[in-house]
Amino acid sequence: MSFKYEFFYFLRQLRKYILVAAAVLFIALAVLTAVTYVSVKDRVTSYTLFEPIEIYDRNEEIADYLSKQKGENVDIEDIPLHLQNAFIAVEDKRFYSHHGIDLLRVGKAFMVNLSKGRISQGGSTISQQLAKNAFLSHERTLSRKFKEAVITLEIERVYSKKEILEKYLNEIYFGSGSYGVREAARDIFGKKVSEINLAEATMLAGIPNRPSTYNPRKNLKKSLERGRLILRLMLKQGYITEDELQCRSAAQVRRRGRTAKVFYPKKRHLHYRKKRQKKEAVQKGSRLCGCRGDQTA
Repeated sequence: MSFKYEFFYFLRQLRKYILVAAAVLFIALAVLTAVTYVSVKDRVTSYTLFEPIEIYDRNEEIADYLSKQKGENVDIEDIPLHLQNAFIAVEDKRFYSHHGIDLLRVGKAFMVNLSKGRISQGGSTISQQLAKNAFLSHERTLSRKFKEAVITLEIERVYSKKEILEKYLNEIYFGSGSYGVREAARDIFGKKVSEINLAEATMLAGIPNRPSTYNPRKNLKKSLERGRLILRLMLKQGYITEDELQCRSAAQVRRRGRTAKVFYPKKRHLHYRKKRQKKEAVQKGSRLCGCRGDQTA
């Protein structure tokens, strides 16, 4: 009887301590959230892409600018829909339905990482990636992840999904000093981003995950494999049809014969292929799968 009484007394005391600890933790999180929110609110609201550093001469006049981006940002209206959809399919398939944090994806990533005993899969959404790239460092700490969550929710509150996607596509890093889809389209394909077709869009969307591995200028085989994976994801999520999948897969494979002219320029400042060569490559790849040479979606 005495043992029973002591046991239940211990449980009551334990419950009391747990409730106190939970209350303290809740208050601490609330205070930390408030402090973080106040510190980032104005930065998120006034955020502009690639704000350059101004360099002044001795007369205090602007002599030059320093920026990680070599060109201007591109509006979302000028980015082909199939390029937008390719990124959404591979990076954040529930982009339009969640509010910045995809709990299903986080849970799945946690289970996968737990089963493998290491971090092999991430659960970050497009909004979270934007928060990290624009406002935070890439260190892996709990405090950084907490700040990322707060900033992500504020980004979702301030901006529309279209604005978030536009900022993300202008901010994302493609390796070799290329930031944003505008610069990547020019550096890799020698094209304006508005001219990127579906096959090229899937190759671009595959690069940011591992720029050194999936950049077609460095590893064409891996880039093509990743591109075909993204095509299948786009088909599964309803962004393309089965005919488009077969057509674009064939077009990707056919263009392998001209990769030296497309992907390996001798000088960075020159176009990577002439207009005539670009037209011939696209037409030959398109004829193989029965598509028009100028088709982009």
